[in-house]
Amino acid sequence: DALPIWEEDDGEAHDRRYRRRAAAVAAAASGSAGMSVGGGWDGPFDRDWEMGGGGERNEGVATRRLADADDGESDIILTDYYNNQYVGSISLGTPLQALSVVFDTGSSDLWIPGSGCKECGHHTTFNSATSSTYSAITDKSGNPTLFEVDYGSGKVTGYTASESVGIGQLLLSGVDFGEVTYEDTEIQSFMMDGIAGLAFSGLSMVTRPTLLELIGTQHPEANQYFSMYLSNDPDDTKHPSHLLFGSYDLSIVGSNATWQYTPVIKRGYGDFKYWTVKMSALEVMESSSSSKVKYDLCKSTCYAIVDSGTSGIAVPEDSYDALIELVTEGLHCKGITCYYSSEDDFPELLLTLAPDNVLPLLASDYVSCSRWGECVIKFQVSSGSSYWILGDVFIEAYYTLFDVENMRVGFACTGTCSGGSWHGQGGFIEVDGPPYWETLVLIGAAGCVVCATLYAAASYGRNTYRRWNSGYRPIATDIPQAHGSYESKGLYRYQPVKTDDLDYGTGIGNGYGTASGNGHGNGNGNGVATTQEGAQLEFSESFNAEANAEPAGDKYDDIPNAEPDDL
Repeated sequence: DALPIWEEDDGEAHDRRYRRRAAAVAAAASGSAGMSVGGGWDGPFDRDWEMGGGGERNEGVATRRLADADDGESDIILTDYYNNQYVGSISLGTPLQALSVVFDTGSSDLWIPGSGCKECGHHTTFNSATSSTYSAITDKSGNPTLFEVDYGSGKVTGYTASESVGIGQLLLSGVDFGEVTYEDTEIQSFMMDGIAGLAFSGLSMVTRPTLLELIGTQHPEANQYFSMYLSNDPDDTKHPSHLLFGSYDLSIVGSNATWQYTPVIKRGYGDFKYWTVKMSALEVMESSSSSKVKYDLCKSTCYAIVDSGTSGIAVPEDSYDALIELVTEGLHCKGITCYYSSEDDFPELLLTLAPDNVLPLLASDYVSCSRWGECVIKFQVSSGSSYWILGDVFIEAYYTLFDVENMRVGFACTGTCSGGSWHGQGGFIEVDGPPYWETLVLIGAAGCVVCATLYAAASYGRNTYRRWNSGYRPIATDIPQAHGSYESKGLYRYQPVKTDDLDYGTGIGNGYGTASGNGHGNGNGNGVATTQEGAQLEFSESFNAEANAEPAGDKYDDIPNAEPDDL
């Protein structure tokens, strides 16, 4: 995910990266799987927390209908790219021009590529020249105001401007946004054109007031909340992934579904930044028993950010290794990939959010397994951060309400919360088998390899059988002995001799090598051998000979009794 670097209140830059690897996104576009790598946040203050909103658990009215423009409600369908990225449409200008964005609850700015961008990949660009409501933002000298946002996968740069923006049925005027003129290579591969931030003003660098603030002031008739449903099935047409402003539909979850609310808290001074919630426990259960706790990773209270811009569950660095070890205990795993496994091999996780909401995360919510037993765990490192990030994996498991007016987050449950069991398996990118035609190709290739191996084995066996029956072995005579460091060449003769301990080679040939020091020599022999059966065999052999015998003089002599240790 691409989570930008923001300046916190103490002036120290804390890295909140969008580290959704472009390769994974590009792979998703072509129909293959990829994995995400998450970034991290760090809040510099550690004081008494200011609580926002109420802690009540249930909403009196279980269901509100889908978008109705007359009621100030707005429905945006989100395109699901293999449960890895959810992209919706936004419009800018007069007349409106549609572009695709990730609606990111982990940032607060809106940016899109402008028509002047020559390095924006395949992204659709916004043509400001055709809009009657476009206005460039300049400094006191009349120069365009520059902006730059850095991500783990690269950066975007450009100018700031003001424009009319349509979000579903809601039209906002005077929205400050970033008009991108340059994108780093990896960002050019992202599925979306831009990003629409839905967090708070404490994070805003460009869009001030924020989109949420503008909706509140320009559309007071709309309820000041929005709901996000992320389906785990990209082909679901009955209940597709969607974002509703001013509305929600609990009937998707069940007839008796209610919201389990947890308050948004503020750490440090200044304005609210993230949709941050307090987590009093994160318990890893025993795989064999969902009622027995193996370990609690939040014994002294943790803090989590509900973030639709992160694909997985991001774990603080000081807890990541421990969590991976706990959930993979007894399995054959390398990092977050496990082999010869199934979802039943992984434990359930219990997250307790303030005030007392227990929200299980099932193995099927955070693990994807193929039919042949390869499983991927949907955890990522929250680099340099003490925050847990509840990303798309968690929002898939729990239909989520972001209540701006009461500063709280609601998670939908029917009766006792039970993870994503209400709508089937949750998921990142499904780890699954190849298509049927690919399977046939793989089987054919494997068959060719097997046939080639059998042919080579048969040829080797036939030649070995002939050697055993002929009983011949090459030996070397007339081995030269070097005197001191004198380097010399000598004649090697390969002679067929009947022997019981069989080796390779039959026939006679001559070769020349070098010998130095205490009689070590090596070389190559080439010749034609005649076997007992009269067969003519051409051969080329490498040899290594050693004879520890005293030299007869300053130059080498034939030493008939010298026997090589290694031919």
